[in-house]
Amino acid sequence: MDATTAVAGSTPAFFAVIVDAMIDAAVAVGVPRDMARAMMVQAMQGTATLLQSGMHPAVLKDQGTSPEGCTIGGLMILEEAGVRGHVGRALREAVTIARLMDGTRHVNDTRQ
Repeated sequence: MDATTAVAGSTPAFFAVIVDAMIDAAVAVGVPRDMARAMMVQAMQGTATLLQSGMHPAVLKDQGTSPEGCTIGGLMILEEAGVRGHVGRALREAVTIARLMDGTRHVNDTRQ
């Protein structure tokens, strides 16, 4: 297996964990679960459409934030928690395992 196999095969589960956490958080603040799920699915579809149109993820993120707004506040929590690094490491670990299964190694593998 190569990196593309792990990237394509693992990312749906990673996205599902993120969406599931967001649904639970929405329920925790009072949104009914069915409505929260529908909102998250719509948000993912809308995001995918914008990214498929060629919009860079950083541009999408920046366009969705405003000074002292709720989005930038939430993003700061994610950044302070190191979510970006953890997500990257999770994907690199999936690729590393795929390569180990195939008997190959790479300089950026998570296991040396």
